[in-house]
Amino acid sequence: MAEYKGIKGFTIQSLASDPTNLVAGQIWYNTATTVIKGYVAGAGAWSSGGNTNNKNQGTGCLGIQTAAMYGGGKTGSPTVTTSVDTSETYNGTAWTETNDLTTAVYANGAFGSVTAGASFGGRNAANTLQDRTEEYNGTCWSTVPGTLNTARAVISGCGTQTAGLFCGGGPSPPTGKNMYAESYNGTTWTEEADLNVGRMGIQNAGTTTAALAIAGVPPDTGSDYTELWNGTSWTEVNDLTTPRAEMAGCGITTAAMIAGGQSGPGEPRVANVEQYNGTSWTEVADIATARKAYPGGATSSPSGAFCIWGGADTPTSNAGTTATEEWNDPVLSTVTFTAS
Repeated sequence: MAEYKGIKGFTIQSLASDPTNLVAGQIWYNTATTVIKGYVAGAGAWSSGGNTNNKNQGTGCLGIQTAAMYGGGKTGSPTVTTSVDTSETYNGTAWTETNDLTTAVYANGAFGSVTAGASFGGRNAANTLQDRTEEYNGTCWSTVPGTLNTARAVISGCGTQTAGLFCGGGPSPPTGKNMYAESYNGTTWTEEADLNVGRMGIQNAGTTTAALAIAGVPPDTGSDYTELWNGTSWTEVNDLTTPRAEMAGCGITTAAMIAGGQSGPGEPRVANVEQYNGTSWTEVADIATARKAYPGGATSSPSGAFCIWGGADTPTSNAGTTATEEWNDPVLSTVTFTAS
């Protein structure tokens, strides 16, 4: 039988009391209580957050778990879609309505923070593709001169108001335009190197010099593709475990997370959640409410403290949901090992 010393290369310490300044994975024998203990992580989990004031899906979203925001989106019956100019912020507990976007839009992208954000692209009330950019200053949205080089929708985004990035996107059905990537410097948009696989419904994570392009529709079903941006070019890396498109996500190239989405047009909603460690994707606990059609997500959050809201929570509804869920990574704690 293998022994701990043979596996780890050292023996379990015998201590009169539990040590301080613990290190993850540390194990010891407490001679006072005659038990073996360790300092390990529990399971990450989702919990309910405050509901949004408005049902929504297909919104431009940004921020972190305790300071998140969305603008735009759509609502309506399964046969009628209405774009909206609604905007709300989240403080980690409750949602508050803010001043609206200047133009109703849905399937738009966004990046930045609740004090310096940007919304771009999407489709307006007439279902026309947009190249417009709006910026948020912590109080109001305003249209700015910088326009996309190619009008697009069904997009996300990552980065800050003065250094943002997005890739792929509509029109639909997909065309060569779905390969494009653009960066924003706070004033103008610049075309960047194309993706290797063109698609829309991508989730971006990271910065303008180190980003991920995750999943998307290429063109009829959700994909498992992941591509890595190094500031110059895109490289394919390890795939997701569950193909999808139009999901929520956050993080950086070495610690990203995605939740929800759908496996293709008209297909069921996804509750599956995955985390990326810079090399591979791993499934973690599902969200309680399966949702698709770009549910909102705090895109600048670290992957260990994320939140997701809105999205279509039934297979046919465009109305969306108000439900918000928060993810927190495992917390390290001292545990007692027992025989099993």
